[in-house]
Amino acid sequence: HYYDKDFGLLSRVLPFRRLIGRTFAMRLREFIRNELRKLKINDKIRCITTDNGMDVKLATNNNEFGFRISCLAHNINLTISNGLNLWNKKKSTTAQDNVNDTHDANNDEVCDDDVTDDDDSNGSDVTDDEITPSSHDGFNDDSDSYDEDSDLNDDEQQLLDREQQYDMHHMDLEQSAVLPNSKLFIFTLLKRIRRLVAMIHHSSIIDAYVSEQIRLKQQEADQSIQNIQNLNLKKVRFNNPVIDFAIRWSSTFKMVTRFIKLRSIINDITHTPENIDGIKHKQRSKLCQLAFSHSDWNWLISLEYVLHPFEQSTCLLSGRSYQTLAIGKIVMNGLKHFLSTYKSDEPMVNFLKKQLLQKYEQHCEQTISYEAEEAIPCRANRSKTVG
Repeated sequence: HYYDKDFGLLSRVLPFRRLIGRTFAMRLREFIRNELRKLKINDKIRCITTDNGMDVKLATNNNEFGFRISCLAHNINLTISNGLNLWNKKKSTTAQDNVNDTHDANNDEVCDDDVTDDDDSNGSDVTDDEITPSSHDGFNDDSDSYDEDSDLNDDEQQLLDREQQYDMHHMDLEQSAVLPNSKLFIFTLLKRIRRLVAMIHHSSIIDAYVSEQIRLKQQEADQSIQNIQNLNLKKVRFNNPVIDFAIRWSSTFKMVTRFIKLRSIINDITHTPENIDGIKHKQRSKLCQLAFSHSDWNWLISLEYVLHPFEQSTCLLSGRSYQTLAIGKIVMNGLKHFLSTYKSDEPMVNFLKKQLLQKYEQHCEQTISYEAEEAIPCRANRSKTVG
């Protein structure tokens, strides 16, 4: 990003190269150095923005390219992923492995596609093709031919039954051992969503039933809006349930949001699975075991509420038509204020905010250098002056 002689903001993508092998940091530094030399702008560079990968930090922390600014969108990703234990990364048993695991959790790299990049800065709705059933919990979405409704021979059926019984028994033990006010509880809740959505997508009968119920629900919502006169109501859109993926926290927000919108349908198939014609007894039992209680739904609603400002912030920090760094300080201060404000009648929301605030301070405040802290508000003031 740079200014022309009339102080107009311009952006240009430098050449890129795939670096493989060892001494990654040294080769990355040399690559950046060569590109700046070609453009003859070595003396014009003031700062460089990167993620928190150790190799990237090592390549750019020597002030040769100006001071380093930690990518704000990447910091948000780390805050949510680690603060709410979205994927519950397995901890190593040895002391050295524990150190490495903590190091990895603090320095996960996120590629450019991990945040929404829309020219108009508005986060577009994620389509069903963008978030697909993942391989969580033993489901493999590479195998489109798998169908729980298909006929199996006796040996295959017995093996599948044993696996399902063990799977559900293990999940029951997990749920009974987890306290509601814990990050592990949030992970278990999300895990149950992933399992249920995967089961829906892997059964043609259940998937067809859910799709039909969504169509009817959409039809009913559209009709309700048409019947209300003189009100500028936003059309409610119901989409198929989806599964998130680990490199993009916002996919978890999309998964939870869609799941909540389909609450009546989810309750229907899990509390009264006999309404679905053609499914087997074991499928009905599994659906019943995946039912969500009233308390579970309250936790999901609270989770969606707490994540919504982060979704908006990520969209604001991912625009291409304006200086995202200029609004960075305002956005991050807004998030800090949101996480620091509590209400006595919102215990679930308060718990989630406290978990996120701890990681926010770690990833969004402690990782930002003094120079970067001073540069962000200066950039905002310059943006207002030039504009």
